[in-house]
This record gives sequence, C-alpha cells and structure tokens, in this order.
Amino acid sequence: MLQSLYIEETQRTPSIHFDYEQGVLEITGYRSMPEVSTKFYEPVLDWVNQYVVVSDRRNTIINIKLEYFNTSSGKCIVDILKKMDTFASKGHQVKLQWYYEQEDEDMSKSGDDMAACVRHIAVEKIAYKHE
Repeated sequence: MLQSLYIEETQRTPSIHFDYEQGVLEITGYRSMPEVSTKFYEPVLDWVNQYVVVSDRRNTIINIKLEYFNTSSGKCIVDILKKMDTFASKGHQVKLQWYYEQEDEDMSKSGDDMAACVRHIAVEKIAYKHE
C-alpha cells in the first residue's frame, strides 16, 4: 500500500500532505518558490504517479492554498493536475479546491488558469479573508 506523503513547509516551499487513506492531496502554505522546482516537486509527482496506479478510491480531493507560487512551481502543479485529470478521465471523481485570498486577483486568475488545464476534474474556487 502506498504511504502518505508529508513534506514540511519552509520559507520557500509549501507543505505537502498527501493522505492516501483519505484521498486528500494538499499543497498549502505561504509560498512555493524553491531553488529548483522540479527537484522539490519530483517526489510529489512520483507519489502522484504511484497513486493513480494503485488507488481504487472513487473520490479524491486536491486542496491548493498558496499565497504565491513562481512560474516553475506553477508548471509542476499543472503536471500534477494533468496526471490527476487522466486519472479522473477513467471514472474517478477528482475535485480541485483552489483557495485564494479574497482580495488577490492574481491567485484567483491562477485558479482559472489551472481549471483551464484540466477537463475531467471539478474545480471549485474558494475565496477566504486573510487572517
């Protein structure tokens, strides 16, 4: 069985908490701007590649709540979503919950951009007030 994946948040990288048992994949934190995004996201994408092979879950939720991500992180997130979109195209229910600060038009638009990259994933944008 696939083990859950947990990577702690740093000043430059988000928290990754992918819970295999619950089918909840979370990328959260202040920012995603690692020195080399592909290196940071490599184990994350490897985990997703395994998940789509071994998971028999009917429902998967992806929560993304970042205040900022750089372009190369965005590409890595799109890669994850595209892999999950293929998974969803095979009859699995996958939902992306894109959280953005109410006043942050850039992150709201980023949610629209992410939604445009997938065809089989339900996307819900959720505005929140800054704490």
